[in-house]
Amino acid sequence: MNIISLLADRPMKGLNGKGEDSHPIFVKETINQEEYCLIAVCDGMGGKGSKQVTMGSWGGGETNTHAHFASKKLHDILIETFAEAKRTKANPIDFFKNYLRYNIKKGFESLPSDSSNTSSLRGTMTAEFPTTLCAFVFNVNNIAENKIFWAGDSRLYAIFEKQIVPITQDHVDNPSIYPVVSRPLTRNIQKGEYAYEEKTFNPSDFNYGALLGFFVTTDGLIDGYQSPIELNLELLKALTTALTGDGGWAGSKYSTNFAQALLNQQDVTWSDDVSVSLVLLEVEGFKNKLQTLYGNYGRITSPLYVAKTKHKDLETELSRSIAKTQKYEQEIAKYEAELASLRK
Repeated sequence: MNIISLLADRPMKGLNGKGEDSHPIFVKETINQEEYCLIAVCDGMGGKGSKQVTMGSWGGGETNTHAHFASKKLHDILIETFAEAKRTKANPIDFFKNYLRYNIKKGFESLPSDSSNTSSLRGTMTAEFPTTLCAFVFNVNNIAENKIFWAGDSRLYAIFEKQIVPITQDHVDNPSIYPVVSRPLTRNIQKGEYAYEEKTFNPSDFNYGALLGFFVTTDGLIDGYQSPIELNLELLKALTTALTGDGGWAGSKYSTNFAQALLNQQDVTWSDDVSVSLVLLEVEGFKNKLQTLYGNYGRITSPLYVAKTKHKDLETELSRSIAKTQKYEQEIAKYEAELASLRK
């Protein structure tokens, strides 16, 4: 089966404009006459990992936060683990299951343990090199042969013909805010813990029509929108924008078009880094099916966008009324001062 890879990332935070997300990952290789693929994202946890450290040769002597280096290190470990599976002619799904935790432990223990105490956080609120993870390894010609490895609030979504569905559940600390809680210690890849959850994604468990693709994303994309349905609409809008380009899917042009359409929207205020790695499956009629799904989401969300427009108009009118009121209050204060002066 042919697949289409689309990547998008937007660094927002960190020192010198270098964000806490690593670059999104897409790797596809033929191993033992089977095509396997890895898509993944990692997001360094800026609160817990806000302490600064200076790296050696691996980090090029750079000084930055633990969060920044954690996601970059995990990025490198994921790519190297996939490459190691190819070198040894091993099934990468089994190889990740058997060796990823060991490779993370080995890689993170090579990072320096000393750091300057530059963070205002103390005690259990800090961590050495904390980062989230969401990695999906699969057989291109047999999607049911796969494994998901994830920790924290980076997610895997499946794009079906009739709906976009979240496949992973966030690991979080506060059950009163987030109803889904699974062993809080597994919520990040952290020095000394190396904990994550893994499971298999079975497309046949979902009755939403043909599977059209899937994507992994950090929380920056999710937090950019007010609701999941709005996120789904804008993601599909970006996909259809890329689909209508000239020249077919060859090259990286469509990844660029996808990223621009998804991340350069005027009415979205991005407050965090964003990383997305998306794969489309070239099943029969997939372009028309995506466009139909986009139209369905558009009809559902149309009242929402009408309400948002009205709300924005009301906010503008309120701002004007407040400005007028403030101007009148200033004039009244001026007249009262003049009146008081005359009375003297």
